[in-house]
Amino acid sequence: FLGADLLRNLINEYNIDAIADKNATAHATALFIEERLKDITQELNEVEEQAENYRKANSFTDLTTQGGVYLNQREGYDRTLTELETQLNLLRFIDRYLADNARRLIPAVKILNSGLHEMIGDYNKLVVEYNRVESGASAENPVASQLKKQLETYRNNILASVKTEIKTTRIQIGDLKKELASTDDKIRRIPTIDREYTDIMRQREVKATLFSFLLQKREEINLTQAGVVPKARTIASPYSSGQVSPRKSMVFIMFFMLAMLVPSAALYLTYLLRTRIRDISDLDALHGPTVVGDIARAVEGDFCDPASCMVVASDCDSVITEMFRTMRNNLLFMLGSCERNHDRGNGCNVVLVTSTIPKEGKTFISINLARMLSLMDKKVLLIGADLRNPQLAYALNIVKSERGLSSWLAGMVASVDELLVEYAPNMSILQAGPIPPNPNELLSGPRMRELFDMLHGRFDYVVVDSAPVGVVSDTFVISQYADAVVYVMRENYTQKDAIPFVNNLVSDGRLHGVAVALNATGVSGKMSRYKYGATRYGYKSSYRYRYEYVGAGSGGKGGRKKR
Repeated sequence: FLGADLLRNLINEYNIDAIADKNATAHATALFIEERLKDITQELNEVEEQAENYRKANSFTDLTTQGGVYLNQREGYDRTLTELETQLNLLRFIDRYLADNARRLIPAVKILNSGLHEMIGDYNKLVVEYNRVESGASAENPVASQLKKQLETYRNNILASVKTEIKTTRIQIGDLKKELASTDDKIRRIPTIDREYTDIMRQREVKATLFSFLLQKREEINLTQAGVVPKARTIASPYSSGQVSPRKSMVFIMFFMLAMLVPSAALYLTYLLRTRIRDISDLDALHGPTVVGDIARAVEGDFCDPASCMVVASDCDSVITEMFRTMRNNLLFMLGSCERNHDRGNGCNVVLVTSTIPKEGKTFISINLARMLSLMDKKVLLIGADLRNPQLAYALNIVKSERGLSSWLAGMVASVDELLVEYAPNMSILQAGPIPPNPNELLSGPRMRELFDMLHGRFDYVVVDSAPVGVVSDTFVISQYADAVVYVMRENYTQKDAIPFVNNLVSDGRLHGVAVALNATGVSGKMSRYKYGATRYGYKSSYRYRYEYVGAGSGGKGGRKKR
């Protein structure tokens, strides 16, 4: 029963607290609205007063009506100005006419000045009378003389009146133009006045809208405070049915499922995140190719010459040497199988060594495999066929030759014997030579086949250190002469995507007699930044063209390159 009472009291306290919070929020909102209403009322009064003062300053009540009045005034001014200018021209005409034509009729023109108009009419009558009298009397006729004097008097009076009227008309035109300019200025100011007045009225409208909104919100807050109801409502009264104990079986089942799912999920995520080959068990995904062996990572004491990459010697019995012996025996088994099924009279003795990308150890495998084959008292030739990035001289710590395989393929050397160098008993080396600008075309030429035809009869085994197949296509050109292909992968360096890549190469028939060798096993290698997919690989680091085919110099001895 204590639990039921606790629930009831908890619900009551919750409702009381919710109502108090709601009232407090409503009260704070009401205070804010009252303060804002005071400010908005004052601002609204200021805007309305500003609008009133603006109308007074610009002398208008309604801009549309005022604009019509200004336009009508301007139209009247234009008509009057036209009449005055016409009258001015007529007066000037009369002035010039009287100055040039004495005692002649003045043309009948409309003169606004009625007195002047009557004077012109009387003058014309005297001219008619004078002409009539003059035509029938002599020059000494007193009537004609009298009429002549009257005409001269009238003419002078008319000229004086015309000049006076011209001055008056000019003054009227000047005043009228001033009025017209003032009216034009008022008309031009109407858009500005309208824009400024519209801005003022817009502010008034915004503040009036905000004022109405705040009044509405104040009424809503008052209604909210008047009708506060509990936030929670009890659907069913709490009751107690006794003590409830935990279900042990359900707890055990849940923890058992967690114990099974969590490690499985962790292992699965680890498998998804591990993108590099970790050990030789990852090579189980190979379909066509076989695994010819694995080579442990070489340490300082494994090298025959501290400055080279050679770890195989006739008097050496190290672990890595035994691994190369195992690889040699597995490879000989493959080559023996090839001899039993091959129709070539010279036997199968060409071993092509390649990899997916650089730095997987194909040069290291090539030189030590060639040396291991020579220890069987067999004549072995090691060819550096990576014409783009030759590494034999650097790996064996020997002088880089100025002539080599590229020189032979380019037709710059007459005999292959000029290029062969004896490195150890039963082991000769044919270096790559200068880096050509067209390595793929040279390897595809007829002199490559001619070279292998000559070598088959002179050497028991030919080991070819070629370029990575995931980067360039040079190796596919040479693979037609190979009886076995040793495909090198490196532990903790080669991506797992290389395995389906090799499977595709074998299934498509682009490489035959493929055997995979896993290099640098037993320790974690340094991670690389190479990225590649199953069918397309990126090629980075120092593997690039260096055009030094003509005039390439020889290199000196170098230190051992870490593979």
